[in-house]
Amino acid sequence: MSFLIMAGQRAWRGPGTAGQPEEVHSPFIRDYIERRERQRDLRAWTAGGDEHPGAFGRSMTWGGRGRPIEEVEVQYQDAAPDGQGGFYYAVNFGRVGGLFHQDARGEERRLFHRDSFVCDGMAFQAENNRFVVAFGGDHGMTHLALLDENGRQERWLTEGDCADARPSWDPARPNTVLYQTSGLARGAGGRVVRSPWEVMELDLDKGETTP
Repeated sequence: MSFLIMAGQRAWRGPGTAGQPEEVHSPFIRDYIERRERQRDLRAWTAGGDEHPGAFGRSMTWGGRGRPIEEVEVQYQDAAPDGQGGFYYAVNFGRVGGLFHQDARGEERRLFHRDSFVCDGMAFQAENNRFVVAFGGDHGMTHLALLDENGRQERWLTEGDCADARPSWDPARPNTVLYQTSGLARGAGGRVVRSPWEVMELDLDKGETTP
C-alpha cells in the first residue's frame, strides 16, 4: 500500500527502499528557494553599512532602501494519488504556490505555479483524468474549480461569498463532488464572520448543489 504523509514544511512517501518512507524533494522548489537566497545575500551585501567615505554611502548608491526579500517558508497543502503509484501535490512557498506531480519513480513535473495560490483541498479522478480543487481567494473565500490532468482550468464549479473546501469525488457517482462550505460575511470593524460548515453534494451534470 502506498501512502503520502505531509507535516508542515516536509512530506514523505512510502513504501520506500527497505520499507522505509522517503522524503519528497521538489527540484523546482529547491531551485526557487536557492535563487531567493542568492537575491537576499546580494541585497544584504549591497545594502550594507556606509563603508565608503564621501557624501554618498553604499546604501544610497546601491539602492539600500529597496524592499527586503523575505525568507521562503515551504508549506505542503494537500495531495492526491494519481492511480499509478504517483501523486499530485499542492505547495505554497512564500508568495507563490503551485501544483506538481511526481510519478512512481519520483520524477517531478510542474503543472503550474502562480502568485497568491492557496489550495484548501483537492481530489484527482484517475478514470477521467481530472481534478477538483479548492482555490483560495481574497478575504478568506475559496471556490471549487475543475482542472484537467495537466492543471489547465476547465471551469469554476462554485462561487459567492463563501469558503468551499475539502472536495472529494463520490466513488459511486463519477460526476458528483462532495465538499464542505461555510458562508462568509463582514462583522463589526470589517472582521470576517463564518457561518457553520455544511456538507454539500454537487451534481456536475445538472449543475445543482444539495445539502
